Amino acid sequence: MTAARPFKLVEELYNSAETIWFSLTPANWLEAFSPKSQIDTNDQGRLDVEIDEVMCLYEERFGFIFVVCADGKSSNELLSICRARLRNSAETELQIAAEEKLKIIEVRLAKVLER
Repeated sequence: MTAARPFKLVEELYNSAETIWFSLTPANWLEAFSPKSQIDTNDQGRLDVEIDEVMCLYEERFGFIFVVCADGKSSNELLSICRARLRNSAETELQIAAEEKLKIIEVRLAKVLER
C-alpha cells in the first residue's frame, strides 16, 4: 500500500487494498490469520464465553482464528455465523476469511479517512 501512494481518489485506495490483499497467497492469509499475528484482539468488542468456545472449536478445525467483520453485528449473530462456517471445507473457509478480512481492512481505512 505504501508503494502505491499517493491515491488521488478514495476509490483508488480501496481498489488498491483489495488488489493487494487478493494478490496474496493462501499461505500469506494463513499467516495473517495466525493468533500470533493478532495485535488488537479486542478490536471488534468483547465477546461472551459461548462465542469464545465456538471460536476455539473453529481455530482447532481450521488452524486459524475466526475472521469476521463484526461491525454492527450482535453477539448472537456472531455466534450463528461462526457455527454456520464450521460446516465449511478448509478451502472455502479460507476464502471466506480472506473476504471478511478485506471488509475489516475497508472499515479501518474508512476510519483513517474520517480523521
